[in-house]
Amino acid sequence: MSPFPTCSCWASCCVPRTNSGTPSYAIIADKLEDAHDHAGGGVPGVTCCSDLRSPTFNARTRIDVVFFRGAVRAETLEIVGTDQAKRTPSGLWPSDHAGVVATLAVGR
Repeated sequence: MSPFPTCSCWASCCVPRTNSGTPSYAIIADKLEDAHDHAGGGVPGVTCCSDLRSPTFNARTRIDVVFFRGAVRAETLEIVGTDQAKRTPSGLWPSDHAGVVATLAVGR
């Protein structure tokens, strides 16, 4: 492992422990911190997989994750891409995934 602060962003099928977990998530989370655990504000953080034609963004699974370790602190975390005003003119969502935006402070 690098001695330097590390940040890694994932859109993967290693479902976090908030959705019962998988072995791959457990392996990663054993070495890295999940920003959602520190700055998620108690929101479920589900980001996948909404029906593109649905009138509301209806994600049910959390697979988009921001990990960090070392001298890094998660300050904020926001789920983005669920604003109905951002749908295409034909009413489709731009993606079946929402995004995760985390503000990380790097320091000593």
